[in-house]
Amino acid sequence: MNNVPFMMNQIPMQGVLKPQYRLETYDDREPFSVYLEKFELICKLNNIPEQEKLYHLRLSLKGKAAQEVSLRNDIKNNFTKLVDYLLVNFNGSESIAAAKQKLNQIRSFKHTELTANAKEIARLIDVIYIKESPQERLERKRTKLAECVPEGIIRHTILHGRPDEEPFDKTVLVIQDLWVLPKNTQNNKITNHTSKEAGYDKRKVRKDIICNGCGKPGHYERECRTVKREGIVKEKEKMREANRMQVEPNSAYVEKSDTSFCKEPPENAMNKQKSNLPIIQATLNKNIEVSLLLDTGSEITILPKKFLGEEKLNLRNGVNVKTISDNKLLVYETLHPVSIKIGNQEIRRPIYVIENEMKNQEYNGILGMDIIKDIKISMNMKDNMLIVNDIPFSKGYTEEEVNILILDLVTPNSTYVNQLREEFKDIIAKDEFDLGEGKPKCSEIKLKEGATFGRPQNISVKESDKPILKEYLDKLEKANVIKKGISNFAQPIIIIIPKKDGRRRIIGDMREINKIVKPIFYSPPMIQQTIQKMSGCNYFSIIDCNNAYFQIGIPENSKQYLAVRTPYGTYLFNRLVQGYINSSAEFQRIAETFIEGFEDCASVYIDDTIIHTKGDIQHHFDIIKKILNNYRKNGIKISFNKCLFGGTSVKYLGYYINKDGCVPHDDNIRNFLSRPFPKNKKQLKGFVASANYFRAHIKNFA
Repeated sequence: MNNVPFMMNQIPMQGVLKPQYRLETYDDREPFSVYLEKFELICKLNNIPEQEKLYHLRLSLKGKAAQEVSLRNDIKNNFTKLVDYLLVNFNGSESIAAAKQKLNQIRSFKHTELTANAKEIARLIDVIYIKESPQERLERKRTKLAECVPEGIIRHTILHGRPDEEPFDKTVLVIQDLWVLPKNTQNNKITNHTSKEAGYDKRKVRKDIICNGCGKPGHYERECRTVKREGIVKEKEKMREANRMQVEPNSAYVEKSDTSFCKEPPENAMNKQKSNLPIIQATLNKNIEVSLLLDTGSEITILPKKFLGEEKLNLRNGVNVKTISDNKLLVYETLHPVSIKIGNQEIRRPIYVIENEMKNQEYNGILGMDIIKDIKISMNMKDNMLIVNDIPFSKGYTEEEVNILILDLVTPNSTYVNQLREEFKDIIAKDEFDLGEGKPKCSEIKLKEGATFGRPQNISVKESDKPILKEYLDKLEKANVIKKGISNFAQPIIIIIPKKDGRRRIIGDMREINKIVKPIFYSPPMIQQTIQKMSGCNYFSIIDCNNAYFQIGIPENSKQYLAVRTPYGTYLFNRLVQGYINSSAEFQRIAETFIEGFEDCASVYIDDTIIHTKGDIQHHFDIIKKILNNYRKNGIKISFNKCLFGGTSVKYLGYYINKDGCVPHDDNIRNFLSRPFPKNKKQLKGFVASANYFRAHIKNFA
């Protein structure tokens, strides 16, 4: 009787003798909430009156639970208080981490161990996933059991051959009966690799499979030799084409330029039309004249090897770059800086070299963003001019593929811009580490229920990169972005490809912490709504935050979750960090508070605020000042050199917008029309999705 909480004699029930149902005594290793469900069911089956439940529950307790209850006079005579006490104080003696470890240790086992291991699997999953519904836990139990039994009919029966609502215990009994089939039956039905009959059955099943690659029966596409052979041939052809070719520009055709710094392009032999790409004359190493295509879509500057003579290359570190036509191109960086003179300015910078000449004979090389940024090229769309360090170049090309680009700007030295520069000089960042006080704060970081922090990868830092890393960490610490500390959630540090300006990009590998953090779902405004709001406006400007994420503070108790492990110790982030799962949503939410009261004439896109107004330019700059005052109140620094002011049109997420309305941008129309005709279901879905983005501008789109 000490293990049975209920009387075992029979009781009369409407003239029929019905046997009592047994219930095991409570094991304090199990969460009491799980046991309580079974207790309530047994009470209902045995028709236990409410006033007697207290006594049956106390009889079912043993060990530590029974001892603690006997000492508590305030709860042992009240069923409700007793249940509440047990629910709070008995969540299972095993921690979730310990239960997970035990569950992972249960691997394959013999059929004689099935019952014991299945019972342990069920108990551990109830401990680990106590917050989930019974049906979800049942699915987990079946999945884990299937991993531990032989492949074939037994595993398939567990996963797919049993009713959804069938109790786990009954599934175990069915599998136990199936597992002890005669040996010759098992060989034919399960293993399928011994007898000729078994091999025949396997072929009989596979003959109904049709390969999506070659169309022949008997195998899957991933096994198809024809597909693999054709894939290798296509890859070789693509590499040969890349070596012949080399870089294709993003720029569109333009009208003829007429300045001494622009080269007039020759006639195209194919179409006999003249094209005026933005081509600039430059001098290499003070004596070699070259024509460079200004391409803001290229991150690096590229030249054929013949123009660099005996310049030494870093042949050990070749880089595969991808052109706009999706070709791969192998380039090598020069070991030493190359002198490049454009206009009246000369800069020295390592550039990238290719073996062959450019396919397009109008230019010798590509001038990429790594150099464009330093020579401060700006565009005057109104006068059809390209300005390089105040030296005008004629131009006339469509803007490159960027998300937001203000067109027809006021001149950088206009009265309006100078007034902004002077009035708000206190919030203009002096450098990339001028990041304010981190006054705006993100939400507290909360972890998922029952989640445990995994073991991060060990990522080593090259000896050559350590001085760069140390200098960067010191600057971040001085800017109060990080601080030294202790954390059980430290992630490795990563140094990746150089940025466009040649500097290394250093971030933390936040993948493990992202797995256990509760995501925040805060989406930016719908793109179509924003475009509709901007249509018909007369002036547009962009305000750029300086290192936007680093200006958002983190609550003190959440800093332990955003930590990085470096060769110089562990650092905790005081500010929001790139790579954290909720950084984008948090910044979007906070940035929208900067434009409160101006939602009709301002929108936030990632770290940029775009201001769009109707009326005259004075009204436009008045709105800019009011929004910048909000930035000032929140302690936000702006990167003034990246801000764009007073444009009369804007390219925004694929649309060209001005006072007359909005239309899809020419580049996007050209890219859409150049898509290959869909040949299968997947390509058709992609084509329709691409068209759907511009559905408002496609007649009879359904």
